[in-house]
Formats: sequence, C-alpha cells, structure tokens
Amino acid sequence: MKLTFKTKGNIVIDYRVWLDNDDNEVTWATRIAIVRYGDSVIDEQSVRETIMNNQREYLASMLFCRPDNVEVMYCNIDCKMDSGEFTLSGTYEFEIINGLRIDELPDNDVLIDNIITQVYESIHTYGDFLDDTQLRTRLNSMFYGLVDVDFYYDYKSTSCEANLEK
Repeated sequence: MKLTFKTKGNIVIDYRVWLDNDDNEVTWATRIAIVRYGDSVIDEQSVRETIMNNQREYLASMLFCRPDNVEVMYCNIDCKMDSGEFTLSGTYEFEIINGLRIDELPDNDVLIDNIITQVYESIHTYGDFLDDTQLRTRLNSMFYGLVDVDFYYDYKSTSCEANLEK
C-alpha cells in the first residue's frame, strides 16, 4: 500500500511580554525578531528526523490505527518553511498487519483531517516540530540581559491533499 500527502499552512507566532519598560522596547523588539527570525522556529532537518524516527506512529496516526497495525517498508519526508508558510509532504509504502483490514482504513477526506490534526498538534500542542532557540537568542541579543517573553504557536492549514493506494 502507498500513502502520499502534502500539506501547507501558516505558522502564527504570538507572544506575551512579562516585563517591559515605558517605551515598550521589549514588545517592539519581539515583533521585529518574529518578523526577521520567525522561520527559524522550524528546523526542517529536525522535523524530518522526528518523523523518520517515529515512522510507524506518524503513519498510524494518519490512518487512525495502532502503530502495531502497520509495517513501514519505505518512508520519505520533505518539509520547508518559508515566510511563515510550513509545507510538509511525504510518501509511505507500508503493509497492514495484525488483523487490520483494508476496508477499515480511512478514505481520503478522513486522511486529510488526520494529517492536518497531526501537524497542528505537533506545532501547537506538543511542539514536536518547533525549536525557538534561535528566535530567543536573537531577541536576547538585542538587550544587555535576558528578556522575559513567552511565545505561542498556532498552525492554520491552507491546503492538504492525500492519496491512499490500496
């Protein structure tokens, strides 16, 4: 069996400044850092490694089954972050095992919903795809000391397509 997918969406970065001066320097610097370095919160290689190291779990999540119901034969993942738009695409070749039947697999509409949910949770909920070290480092380099800012990430899907060849 073969699953191919491609999803695109925008990563929205919000923030909360805990301590600022009367001129709102930290707030302004935070906005500038997000515009300049916001794309750095996604490390493309790290995303690929995360998925490749957990191939069965990610595939099972897309197929809405247990990881022990699939055996991955081949997996290729590609991702890109550009101007706040995150693109993730991939191909899985796999077999279903341990009693899962072909007719129990989801249709393409359900696959699309599962993929969008998986990317959303990996960014917004769990942060699996995020590394804001560079963003924080750049922001802190604008000041003499550390600034107290929390970042919040959201994912807004703009398109997703999936095809499951049974």
